[in-house]
Amino acid sequence: MTLTWKGGQGRVEIGAKKGTDYYARSSDSPAIFTLAGCLVTDMQALLKLPAKPADNCSAKTTSDKKPSKTGYSKKSGPKS
Repeated sequence: MTLTWKGGQGRVEIGAKKGTDYYARSSDSPAIFTLAGCLVTDMQALLKLPAKPADNCSAKTTSDKKPSKTGYSKKSGPKS
């Protein structure tokens, strides 16, 4: 994963799992450290693509009524 911030960027490589934590290494240093498993889970969730909306959505977004030729409905006013 590459992290970018104002003024720079860095890369964090996440490795094998150790209990509930993960081994990790930064691009800035050869040192290996551990990250809490909940942080790794949160990062994975942020990186997933959003789900595609279902094609069979029950909410209608368009009206089934056809517009009148005059711009008035029968109840709203006389035809011009």
